[in-house]
Amino acid sequence: MTVDEATDLVEQVIDQGQLTKVQELVFRKSWDGESYTKMARASGYDPGYIKDTGSKLWKTLSEMYGIKVTKLN
Repeated sequence: MTVDEATDLVEQVIDQGQLTKVQELVFRKSWDGESYTKMARASGYDPGYIKDTGSKLWKTLSEMYGIKVTKLN
């Protein structure tokens, strides 16, 4: 599965129907194994904001899919 296919699957189950710009950044960079710190540096966002966005995204996906979803899986 590619990151584009995974993104499409995620967008089919989330309530808003589309990832926000930051959620998509976190999702795609996590797919590549990038750290939150590196994401923040490259994008200009605060590291805490990136980490918080990721945490909320994984929690939402965990609830939607009924399994624990983390940055690593």
